[in-house]
Amino acid sequence: MQRNVINLSPSQMMDIIEDNPESVFILFTHVNRDSWFHPDYLIRRALSLRYMHYGVTMRNAFSHCGTVWYDTKDKESYYWHQTYPFFAKDHFNFRKYNIIYQVDDPSTIRFARAKCKSLYEKKKPYGVGRLVAFAFTLWFSWLDNPIRAGKVCSQAVAVSYPSLIKTDPYETDPQLASIELDKHPLKKYRVDLT
Repeated sequence: MQRNVINLSPSQMMDIIEDNPESVFILFTHVNRDSWFHPDYLIRRALSLRYMHYGVTMRNAFSHCGTVWYDTKDKESYYWHQTYPFFAKDHFNFRKYNIIYQVDDPSTIRFARAKCKSLYEKKKPYGVGRLVAFAFTLWFSWLDNPIRAGKVCSQAVAVSYPSLIKTDPYETDPQLASIELDKHPLKKYRVDLT
């Protein structure tokens, strides 16, 4: 389903997020790096080749995704996302290229927020030795299969939105998750700082 994308500045988009605390926003983005050795570059390159027939290029390929909502208690917008080595809750900031879907269905919102909070609470600290070993094996998995590395955040998004993303979470990369969301009548925004 093709839809018009609403182009906004970062301040306009933040106003929409803060003015809709009952909504959730699914964010797709990437780190704009051109180094062949940067994991984000490898993920975007692999996904742009896989989805070339959809018009995906290095510039608009996604390597990261997560959920944003405005917390009225803290008066802050948080970005809930899977990252290595655990699910994180960070203060929200825009990257250079952002596509954002607004979800307004109350049952979908309740489920997504509960799933994000559950994933966040399950995180466990790692010892230094385990983190070093994990980073070493992670780097070589990126070199071996960038798409597999790029699926980490999109798996968490897929399990948070099973009514919108029908593909198997394990097989859902960031680009496929976005394609799945395009099948639904959601508002779609672009914040492009490039």
